[in-house]
Amino acid sequence: MPTVFAMKIAFQIGLWARWPKDLRESATEFVRNAQGDDGAFVDPWLQASARLNWRDWCKVALGRASLSATKAYYADWGRNMIRAETRQGVSALLMVGALPRFAPTVDVKGYEDTRCFLDGLDWSVPWGAGSHLSHLIMLTSVGEQMASTGIDHEAVRRSILDFLASIHHKGDGAWYRGENVSNALKINGAMKVFSGLQWIEHSIHDHRRLIDLVLSEPFYSDGCHFTNSLFVLHQINRIDSNGYRREEIMARARLAASCLMLHKKAGAGFSFLQKNAQRHYYTATVSKGYDEADLHGTVMYTWACAIIVELLKEDYPDEAQFWQPQVA
Repeated sequence: MPTVFAMKIAFQIGLWARWPKDLRESATEFVRNAQGDDGAFVDPWLQASARLNWRDWCKVALGRASLSATKAYYADWGRNMIRAETRQGVSALLMVGALPRFAPTVDVKGYEDTRCFLDGLDWSVPWGAGSHLSHLIMLTSVGEQMASTGIDHEAVRRSILDFLASIHHKGDGAWYRGENVSNALKINGAMKVFSGLQWIEHSIHDHRRLIDLVLSEPFYSDGCHFTNSLFVLHQINRIDSNGYRREEIMARARLAASCLMLHKKAGAGFSFLQKNAQRHYYTATVSKGYDEADLHGTVMYTWACAIIVELLKEDYPDEAQFWQPQVA
């Protein structure tokens, strides 16, 4: 994962092409070789964190947690991390013009099992559910490009788009189930949906209510919430030509440009939180949370910078020549 993040940062700020050829080739091959014969990308260190620790065993011993439920919790995390890491690895390779060694692993074959998979996700938490929908769209799209067999790609796409239509709320433009879903979850869920839809052709184009929703919410001071809301506006701006609230979107981008600098650390990158590095990445502990830059914060805020530059090309003409947002 650190190599994938480094590649994404370098690409978005226009540095990748200036890296020495042997460094670019080494980084690319390192990521390609992280893929197993089954098509999955597995980070052994990250997977090692998806197991019971001493705190879990204490809870079980004290009767505060079920052993079987705790094991199931980590097993679920392990599967989800493999899906997410596979998507990260594949997207990084495609970004620099390379292909994975094998078509990526997916959990579906056609219309019905795709619908079953999506129905099984918890859409009252659309951020998490949307993430897995997005992974599915992206990985099946890449599999189709690599001529993977045994999957009806057209049926999978149709099932996904039919499902999205069934959970779309016209009132706020977001995709979710339930009555008590926070606006923050709706926006982060929409970001995940858009990050998947960018890989396929679709006819979902009227997003005025979703623009209203995003502009009604403040920026949140962490790398994911912050960048995700910008990404939603960025994607809508790309596909929606009616210019709805365009000046307000541009004003939001200018505000974002000043807000994100609160996370910039002198002589380093960005911290995920304003005063703290990110402590956990999935189930792994990655820092002690000091007031310093961290890798995930840097890749997310670099992405935010690239989005801002693309939205405000007239404000940043020099940067617009070489900064470019990743296709996540």
